[in-house]
Amino acid sequence: MSAHTPGPWEVMVQAGKVDPCAEVVDKDFDSIGVACGCGALYDLADANLIAAAPDLLEALQSLAGIGRKSSTNPKYDGIFDAAHKAIAKAEGRL
Repeated sequence: MSAHTPGPWEVMVQAGKVDPCAEVVDKDFDSIGVACGCGALYDLADANLIAAAPDLLEALQSLAGIGRKSSTNPKYDGIFDAAHKAIAKAEGRL
C-alpha cells in the first residue's frame, strides 16, 4: 500500500484570479497540490492528471495483478513491464 493521500481526488479551479490556478483536493477538500504559473490551460491539464493519479495507480495495479499474458503478441509483455515500472515510480521505488 502506498503512503499517499487516499483518493478520490478532484480538481477545483480558483476563479476570480488573473491567472486562475487549478487546485487538487482530496475527498475532505484538503489540498493535495496546486498547479499554477504556466498558464491556466496547463494548470488545468496538470491538475486533471494529478487528480487522476490514484485511479491510474489502482488500474495499473489491477492490470499488473493479472500477470503476463500467454500470447503470441509480444506487445503484452511490454505493457505489463510498463505497468510495473509506473507502479514502482508512483510508490517511490524508482
